[in-house]
Amino acid sequence: MIVSQLWQYPVKGLAGRWVKKSFFLQMMKFEELAAFDCDMAGEVMTLSKDGEEILAADLATEPGIRLVNEFFAAQFADRLGGLPQLTRVTDGAFTDTRAPWISLGGTASVDRFGAATGTAPDARRFRLNIMLETDTPFEEASLVGTEVKLGEAVLRVEAPVGRCAAIDVDPATAVRGPHYLLISAFSPR
Repeated sequence: MIVSQLWQYPVKGLAGRWVKKSFFLQMMKFEELAAFDCDMAGEVMTLSKDGEEILAADLATEPGIRLVNEFFAAQFADRLGGLPQLTRVTDGAFTDTRAPWISLGGTASVDRFGAATGTAPDARRFRLNIMLETDTPFEEASLVGTEVKLGEAVLRVEAPVGRCAAIDVDPATAVRGPHYLLISAFSPR
């Protein structure tokens, strides 16, 4: 099995327990978030937009955290009810469930979605952590119930990933498009 891409989504707020993702700034409601590239180097978070660095903050410091909070408050002032709070998970993960899942998908599935929707195939649309190079759409669905070895890591594939309205956002333009959740062409049936 060949890994095509690896993705990390390092910043999303969570305070010591799992909370529904609707509590956080997310692409499902704030599609403009897709325009920001986020890079983590140790404790320093750098945000860029259109290749230009727009914010660098040391998240190990109160001033750095305040800078991030104020940045997003300014970006979404017309839609937030106050100052957002950057929080971190120290034990667990940022997922839609209490379990710390890693999501994987296949390149052929992403290509099929692009063909079915007339959009550019882009794995970022699905916020997948691991992209497997596949030849057949939904080939990765056959991995449910198995273990996959990727280098030294062994992953147990539990279930298909549920999708949300974030897939409606074009990650290249940060523009919300049509509602794609009901498209049968992006289903392993």
